[in-house]
Amino acid sequence: MLSRLTPSQRAAAISVAPHSLVLAGPGSGKTSTIVARGIHLLNSAPAYRIGIVTFTRSAATELWQRLINEEVDTTRVAVGTFHNLSLRLIAGSGSRISAKDLILEKEQELFLRSAMARGSWTRSYEDARRALELHGATLSTPFTPEQRELIANYDNLLQTVGKFDFPHLIRRVVMDTSVAPLRAHHLLVDEAQDIDDLQLEWILRHARCGLHTTLVADDDQSVYGFRYALGVEGLRRYECALAPTQRFVLENNFRCGSEIVRVSQALIQHDPQRIPKTVICSSGLTGSVEAYDAQNEEEELTRCALATKPSPGQWAILARTNLELSRLELALSQRAIPYYRDDDSDIWNSGLGAALLALLRSLIESSAISELQRAMIDLRIIMIDDPPDFPNDPMAEDCWRSWIDSHPELRTLQEGQHAALLALPARWRLWSRDHRDKTK
Repeated sequence: MLSRLTPSQRAAAISVAPHSLVLAGPGSGKTSTIVARGIHLLNSAPAYRIGIVTFTRSAATELWQRLINEEVDTTRVAVGTFHNLSLRLIAGSGSRISAKDLILEKEQELFLRSAMARGSWTRSYEDARRALELHGATLSTPFTPEQRELIANYDNLLQTVGKFDFPHLIRRVVMDTSVAPLRAHHLLVDEAQDIDDLQLEWILRHARCGLHTTLVADDDQSVYGFRYALGVEGLRRYECALAPTQRFVLENNFRCGSEIVRVSQALIQHDPQRIPKTVICSSGLTGSVEAYDAQNEEEELTRCALATKPSPGQWAILARTNLELSRLELALSQRAIPYYRDDDSDIWNSGLGAALLALLRSLIESSAISELQRAMIDLRIIMIDDPPDFPNDPMAEDCWRSWIDSHPELRTLQEGQHAALLALPARWRLWSRDHRDKTK
């Protein structure tokens, strides 16, 4: 495989430095370099083992499949996300923990709202959520007394029911010395520009335990600051903590046209914090760039929709959030423009959307109550206080209202229909009470 690499890719793949940073821009052959480095390390000694950390399950699956295609001994490879690998390490330490003990995002909201109600929290739910996210991304944070009480209440509620959130897994690997690090000689980390403070400590703990490390990153693509990703700061902290490290730059871009590379480089040069690097267009393409300044969101959506209408199969549209994509879906649907959304974020495919349909059916047909109950079990929506009855809990009703208000598809309903939708939990409560009374 090394013969197929560029000189810069090959240098990074065969490096003998204990710790290295590979700066890999878009279209630079990052995945090929990671796979080649993994294969080179495995071939260096029969007993050598490697770990590869990714941020998404799809990236882990792709890397795993690439290794299988190269016919490597995958019994000497551990590939997974930070959370997945942390769960394996904790379970391997003798703790009785499994994926079913982890709470989902909607469950986390319910636990957090309950923690707010049990303490002296006087601020908004959004402020509480930001405090929890910061706690989950940092090793130590100078919280206010009110924030510390909120986090303590939240942690206590989880412990009461034997549940964990995802940041707990990483924090435990970092802080609990009874949890052994990965059984490997070398650790490769993909998309390292997106690591937060806690994930950086996870990497450094493995390095201090003797693992060699390779971080593959592009500080120019660090867009998760709102999730407390460290970006270039994290890469520099890594290099400082494990100095001396070796740095490589994959300068070839095989994906984009020369005009796109030129404009993007001119734009990113304005970031004074970035690591200086040169990008060379190696695609043989030209490409073009056009910019539009929309006056408002409606104009932006209209322009996007109309631009795709003549040739809808030739466009790819990116957005920063799923909510923005949902609004664009509406604009395309209203104009009968066909589209395909490459994820499962459609509200009727989501757990809560399925629960809504089950709730509607339960109002019409009593036998559908069991379907609603199954939907709630699938969602793993649980209440902290007994009885665990979702429709009868005011806190859960607030979550229901927030969910409905957050989906633009539902905002298109007529005023009366929207009010009826918001009132569904209350109507279900009255109906189920009357139903119980009639069957006594």
